[in-house]
Amino acid sequence: MINLSRVFPKEDILKRRIKLHFRRFEFKYLVSTEQKEEIIKQIQPFMYLDPFVTSGSSYLITSLYLDSPSLTFYRQNEAGLPDRKKIRLRYYDNNQKIVFKEIKRKHQDIVYKDRVISGGPPDSPVEMEIRQLTKLLHLRPTIWIKYSRQPWIDLKNNLRITFDSDITAASAKFITDLKEKWFKNILPGYNIMELKFDGKLPWQIFNVISKHSLIREALSKYRLAIEKLEMI
Repeated sequence: MINLSRVFPKEDILKRRIKLHFRRFEFKYLVSTEQKEEIIKQIQPFMYLDPFVTSGSSYLITSLYLDSPSLTFYRQNEAGLPDRKKIRLRYYDNNQKIVFKEIKRKHQDIVYKDRVISGGPPDSPVEMEIRQLTKLLHLRPTIWIKYSRQPWIDLKNNLRITFDSDITAASAKFITDLKEKWFKNILPGYNIMELKFDGKLPWQIFNVISKHSLIREALSKYRLAIEKLEMI
């Protein structure tokens, strides 16, 4: 496997880590652990493990989602509205020294994500919009979601494939200590595979989809967690 620390200079890896704006397509598929391992074998010849992975083959993502008392963002997703959004705080590998505030929007099939590092300029567009939405919708911490992510990248096609596993969730209404006992697995035995790209998919990906009979699904972790924890 190629070590991308030799491909990317350290400063380039840092810039990618703090990228604050994304615009891309995101296609999601539900795959078993066995399918996941087979797919990884198929993509290894032309994809590389993301250099953000510093140990093992994955990193941990922890997100705190905000929503209104009536779960406005959940209901937008449940209804399949063509224009919808989510507000969340996110950090990686239990490093709470760097926390991102994010607004994730979806317009038709295109996903936009804007984020800032918490503690940055208070007059940034993202900070201002989050404050406005918080005041308008009375946003509050709603749910914690944690999972392991194994990310693969194809530099030539600007393609990213991620496998999210051990997806767990806990209500944020009373929980602040994030002990494992509060969390419930929302997709036991399964992984969410995401294709993230901004152009055409390479032919090898179509072969993967065909070989495993994968069906694109609407797999919002936030919606699944709300329903699994019976918060509606």
